[in-house]
Amino acid sequence: MITLFGRAMRRVLAQCDGPIVLPLSGGRDSRHILLEMLHQGRRPDACVTFHHNGQEFNAEAQAARALCQRAGIAHDVLGHPRPRLADALRAMAMTGLCADEHAQMMPLHDYFARRDAIGFDGIAGDILTNPDDWADEFYKLAETGDYRGIALGMVEGHGKVISQPGWAQGAGPVYSPGQDDEVLDHVGRAIAQYADAPDPYQMFWMFHRTRREINFVPQAILSPARRVYTPYLDPEFARFCLSLPYRVTKDQMLHDDAIARAYPEMADIPFQDGFTEPPASSCGFAHKFRNVKAAWRVSSALSQRNRVAATLGWVRSHPQLTRAHGAVYDLHALCLDGLDAGRARDIQRLAGRLQEHAPSQLISDRLEALG
Repeated sequence: MITLFGRAMRRVLAQCDGPIVLPLSGGRDSRHILLEMLHQGRRPDACVTFHHNGQEFNAEAQAARALCQRAGIAHDVLGHPRPRLADALRAMAMTGLCADEHAQMMPLHDYFARRDAIGFDGIAGDILTNPDDWADEFYKLAETGDYRGIALGMVEGHGKVISQPGWAQGAGPVYSPGQDDEVLDHVGRAIAQYADAPDPYQMFWMFHRTRREINFVPQAILSPARRVYTPYLDPEFARFCLSLPYRVTKDQMLHDDAIARAYPEMADIPFQDGFTEPPASSCGFAHKFRNVKAAWRVSSALSQRNRVAATLGWVRSHPQLTRAHGAVYDLHALCLDGLDAGRARDIQRLAGRLQEHAPSQLISDRLEALG
């Protein structure tokens, strides 16, 4: 794994003919990219981390800053509050209404829009090297041929993430009310086509959610970058990881072990789960006003009701735009309501206006490079 990822990075870096800005999280994927880049004698001009906790670093930003301090690399942290509804609408427009997330990454979009730099994205690094916490249960279901059971587990798991009273099945109540059986049968058949793979759940996650949803990050959200490289999608590396027996990845330590062995000089710096998460910062009046202003621009433009009623209705139902209240699904459904060519152009124009009014403050903390 160490060798093949090194080859992938060598091929990528041979094409990098300009300044490099590396989005750096507190996890494995971007850390591996950074450390291999340094190992091959290349330094990014800066690393950048976004978080949503104001001036106080969350655990992810703490882990990223510790790496940059050790390596002497400039590090920009994007921690200023954001107009969530406006970011969500902009992200949906960029992805052609084909994704229901990525609003949280709009600070990176705005950051790259103000720079002429090459970017990187760690897409697929997680699913190729570490199954998630549900993988063991799903692998056992795959062994018995219960692919519908895997589909049910995914729906219920995601439903808990964005659940609210009377809404426990994720996007189902918005897009396919009363069709749970049909949905589970459809997704179950999609998983079953990978029955001969070492891990059918991994293959489904890779070629469906990663390809159809996460891929919008390098293709759309980071599109202002000069180019965006995705080294984990290197064919040689990806084929190797997808060929591994489940017992190799089961303990979720494969990527940790590879990074620690390849770069022992950085092995003492914890990932984000080794840092203390600070209390969530409370939103001040100015931030709440920005959210109300975004609701005025977005919901009133998309709704058939009068502007005041549409705005008040949205704010009353969604005091904060969070996954926990399923607000992203409501916004997506509102965009789809009566969608035709004219409405699609209206959404694009609205997204353009929101782009013009994007927050001017991005960098909340900066570490200068050494030397």
